[in-house]
Amino acid sequence: MHPDDDHADLPDPAALLASLMSLMTGFARVRCPRQVVMIERQLAYLGNYPEHLMPPILKSAAKRLRGEWQRVLFELPRKDDPPAAAPETRPVSRLH
Repeated sequence: MHPDDDHADLPDPAALLASLMSLMTGFARVRCPRQVVMIERQLAYLGNYPEHLMPPILKSAAKRLRGEWQRVLFELPRKDDPPAAAPETRPVSRLH
């Protein structure tokens, strides 16, 4: 049995990275919370890839970035959040 046979059902890491970049680009355009969830899941997936399929530096980066994307999701406004208050404006004083 070849060591890769145990993980034949895993997607190619390069394909997963391409998908991840596409999701990140999409999020930059529309800021959809669903995309953040998918980004976080894919980073978790990459971070748990077997050592022989994913270089350790990429696994480490995926684990670190997962935490960053979890914070992004936490900081996004929710549908049920009250609308943000308009910034307080002061009347413009005119000098005559």
